[in-house]
Amino acid sequence: MRKLQIFKICGIPFRFHPYWFAILFFLSWSISNQINITSAEIYNFKESWLIGFATSFLFLSSIIFQEAIHTFVSLDQGVKIKNITFYFLGAISQIEKDCQTALGNIKIALVRPLSCFVIASVLLFISFISDSKEQIVINIVTRVAILNLFLGFLNLIPIGSLDGGTLLKSIIWYFSGSKNKGKEILNKTNFVISISVFIFGIITLFT
Repeated sequence: MRKLQIFKICGIPFRFHPYWFAILFFLSWSISNQINITSAEIYNFKESWLIGFATSFLFLSSIIFQEAIHTFVSLDQGVKIKNITFYFLGAISQIEKDCQTALGNIKIALVRPLSCFVIASVLLFISFISDSKEQIVINIVTRVAILNLFLGFLNLIPIGSLDGGTLLKSIIWYFSGSKNKGKEILNKTNFVISISVFIFGIITLFT
């Protein structure tokens, strides 16, 4: 599928796959449907769709913002990026040269989760101190904050190419001096988590 290029940062194209627009619609529909079910007495159909679309758009925009910060840090640590393509709830970077230091990789891996937590904290603070009578705005701000918290914790899970996996691998590399040891422990951790999830699923199925 053809990808749509919206802008460039430091000469790096930021592209959007059609799936990104599909997830925008799906999130909007899902949130508005939840509001229709749980808060139909408060919000009408148009208001629920407004909340759904605004929440989804701002949340996905925050992911773009996080990726922009991630790009700046990556470039500062010697990474060469050819382009960045946004898919569902994240982006895939086409890398020409990786960071060559453990500490640099730790910094890069921490950017997105920390950005999520900072955005969530700021939005929750705004929601808490706001004396606005417009409940729709507060609803949107709170939902975007919660989604960023969820995404931040999700990114810290030490699995595969997630930031948590890169972070675990790089920390072990930093303290042991062995890049291969970091990869080995990450692979073992992935195996343990996979087996645990499988066993939990079986137990849940039969109970």
